[in-house]
Amino acid sequence: MDLKAKIAIILVLVSVAGLPMPTRGEAQEDSSQHFAGGKSEDTVLSYLRPTLRATGYAGRVYYSGACKADGLEFVAFPEVRVHPAERNAAFEAVREMFQEDAEVKVVEEPHKIISVTVGKPLTALLDAKISLFRTAPIAQYNPPLAIGAVENTKEVKAAMAKLGLRVPLQLSAQLLAKPSSGLPHLPVETKDTTVDQVLDSIAVTFRGMVVYGTCVQPDGKGLLEIDFVGLDGPDKPQP
Repeated sequence: MDLKAKIAIILVLVSVAGLPMPTRGEAQEDSSQHFAGGKSEDTVLSYLRPTLRATGYAGRVYYSGACKADGLEFVAFPEVRVHPAERNAAFEAVREMFQEDAEVKVVEEPHKIISVTVGKPLTALLDAKISLFRTAPIAQYNPPLAIGAVENTKEVKAAMAKLGLRVPLQLSAQLLAKPSSGLPHLPVETKDTTVDQVLDSIAVTFRGMVVYGTCVQPDGKGLLEIDFVGLDGPDKPQP
């Protein structure tokens, strides 16, 4: 079992026990208060959810932010100008949401994926090739654990070391789905793939958004966070 899987399971048990649990999301939300007029990651994602859900699209969100440490290290989501869209088509609607922010790029990708890029994240890792991506049964059915499996492949570890990237310790209290017939899941193994292709598969299979964030520290090395966000969360209230 990889480290991220162990952390997730331990935190589920702690959460059930009713103990207080600081998470990266809480730190991220607190950090967003320092951006005058900025929108937090949760707010931006809440604008995207209803459009992607209604149109059957999945999402990829890439961003470059500041390296933060508020009990936990994390990549802070940058200030983004976003507003509700009136259009119905997925690509046009998402492009309209961010049309006032020149730092945001919206692209319609294959496999019904809308990608949103904020700033200039370090994306070279996405091209790293994985000769054989195998997932344990529990990771097949749980996107955060599948992402952890990607990060723990020998090829990705080597690529991260070469690029000077590392993944900070991430705490997230969440329930894990048990492997069961009829639930969405990844294949047991995929041959000759890339990090980018696996993340696309995760976004499409589980009908959600894969969020990829990077930052550069003063020493020139970087932090990397890859998260999965489902489309069933709260939507931004329309004005």
